[in-house]
Amino acid sequence: TAMVLSVVVIEMDGLRAAVEQHGATVLNTARRKMAAIFRDGLRRTDAYGELGIGELCLALPTCTRDVAVRRAENIVRRFEAEAAEDPQLKGVQLLVGVADTTDGLQSVAVRAERELRSGGSLR
Repeated sequence: TAMVLSVVVIEMDGLRAAVEQHGATVLNTARRKMAAIFRDGLRRTDAYGELGIGELCLALPTCTRDVAVRRAENIVRRFEAEAAEDPQLKGVQLLVGVADTTDGLQSVAVRAERELRSGGSLR
C-alpha cells in the first residue's frame, strides 16, 4: 500500500487590500500568525511554505483528504479568531483547497489549487 500525502493550498483572501490600507507590516503580521498556527497545529512530519504573497502550501504525509480537511478547518477557525482581534487583518479570510495522492502524486497540488479556486474544500 502506498503512503498517502495530502496537500493543502491556502490563500489569504483580502490580504492585498489590507496591505494597501495599512501598509506592508500587515504581510509580516499575517505571516507570523500563520507560522504560529502551523507550529502549534502541525506534526513534525508536516511541512509548510509560501507559494506567493498570501499563498501557502501544506504537505501532510500519511494524512487522508478527510483528515486534512478537518485539520484545515482548525487552522481556519484559529486564524479567524486571531484576525478578529487584529484590526489590520479585518476582512482577510482563508480560502482552502485540499487534495491527496489517492489518485496519484503528479496532479495533487494542481487539484488542490483547482478546488480552492472553485469555492474551496471547507464548505
